[in-house]
Amino acid sequence: MSSELERIFDQELVNLQENVYERGYNPAVSETLTEATPEAQTLWLKERSELLQKDRALDHAANKIELTYKIAIVDGKLGQLRKEMLRKDRSLLIGDFHDKKEALLNSPLYDCFLRLPKPAVHHAHLTACSEIDQLIALTYKSCVYYSQTANEFHVSAKGCKKEGFIKVKTLRQYWKNPAEFDKFLRDKMVCKPTADQRTDHAVWGGFQFKFQLTFALYNYKPFFERILYRVTRNFMNELVTVVEYRHIIGCLFDDDGKTIPLEEELAIFQKCQDNIQARYPLFRMRLIICGLKMFGKAHI
Repeated sequence: MSSELERIFDQELVNLQENVYERGYNPAVSETLTEATPEAQTLWLKERSELLQKDRALDHAANKIELTYKIAIVDGKLGQLRKEMLRKDRSLLIGDFHDKKEALLNSPLYDCFLRLPKPAVHHAHLTACSEIDQLIALTYKSCVYYSQTANEFHVSAKGCKKEGFIKVKTLRQYWKNPAEFDKFLRDKMVCKPTADQRTDHAVWGGFQFKFQLTFALYNYKPFFERILYRVTRNFMNELVTVVEYRHIIGCLFDDDGKTIPLEEELAIFQKCQDNIQARYPLFRMRLIICGLKMFGKAHI
């Protein structure tokens, strides 16, 4: 954002605050905020347009893509399969995903997509991409501790002195068998919303506890490197050539619990991309860097 645009926005914020205080602010009464001035809107639209142009130049599809004759034939056949599915069930476009999932997975159209190369995967959240089996496998490492009271893991090769945390390998010995304990952890990690919860915004409330539980497993540097490579390799095995990850920076930590430097964090992604490109030269990785509101404006 340019300094001029920032100046205008700051002045508008000051004016808005003065108007609110003059009227007497009451949290119980909804406030009608004034609209941005035409001058601010014009500048914002101009800078937005310039930013989008720069982004398009970096995009993998920056050059115009033209379908070959054979691909055009395939596109037409896929379109016919889609029309046939909608002819049988128009609600496929608007129905609940979980209700329509089985029909979609068993359709000829899905079978074709499963076999076709996938050009790109956009907006993949790394904190939800790992297979549950891989997360469970990581808990077999001697550096992993768990507190059932806090429902959190602690990971460090230097041990753990936090109250209530016990080495997971030790906890497994107190269960009937390792498989039973693994099921216990799996049930903790997997979200299983009811049919009613699936269509309610409140379903997101359950995700918070799942991410809190797996946070240390994901963000312990040695584990993160394994997870990133495994997830990326899985995408590549499905012939995805461009992966766009949404990543929260500043969360990776070392054995001392200290946040690793940004340069070191980004180097992990570069190393992963280099390793994949050694086998698949056309592969590309892109990052959507984001922050967490809970950590404050500085992190965002």
